[in-house]
Amino acid sequence: HAALLNGSVAGPYLGLAGWYQRQGAWPQVTQALDQAAAREPANTAIPLARAAAWRQQNRPDLAIAVLTQTLQTAAGAVDVMVALANVLTPTATLSPSALLAQALTISPDYLPATLALAEIEARAGQRPAAIERLTAALARHPSDVATATALADLYAAAAQPAAAVAVLQDVQARQPGDAALPLALADLYRQQGQPEQARRALEQAAALAPLTAAPWVA
Repeated sequence: HAALLNGSVAGPYLGLAGWYQRQGAWPQVTQALDQAAAREPANTAIPLARAAAWRQQNRPDLAIAVLTQTLQTAAGAVDVMVALANVLTPTATLSPSALLAQALTISPDYLPATLALAEIEARAGQRPAAIERLTAALARHPSDVATATALADLYAAAAQPAAAVAVLQDVQARQPGDAALPLALADLYRQQGQPEQARRALEQAAALAPLTAAPWVA
């Protein structure tokens, strides 16, 4: 791998760390990320990668420490805020909801923060608030697949399947090449006992992404 590495930028070392992480080679992950940090110490992708590696090793405490330390020098890094909120427990001293709200104050249209906050609201029994939040986000980003599928899931959980289908179909019309949408529709149709509609949606997904759709088609 050494021959492929650029000595002045972090990107190749981040890629190498990701490769080692998939192999479970944790000391090498640390070494590669140290090399990345030596080249671009302000690159927040590096602590995010460290935190992800610690989480995969079942050490959320170390992930929290890395992300908290990063925010001391990169206070406006909304991607780090979202990552920290996702690893914090609801009983933590630092509230995940408050952290996500702060991220949205800095960057109101940052969708990962919006999605994470809506998920927290839904888990806390505040589904109407979560639906309202995601509906507003989808109005601003009408082609965003992640927001659409999250909103459809909330509608389905609220026993509003027609609303869920409408959300997915609307975004599918804007993003006809994304297999995630017909797969989500197929799952929704199955839950509603509509096998024929589910089959047609799976056929659409299989035509777009055969390998992705294969487990559902089988």
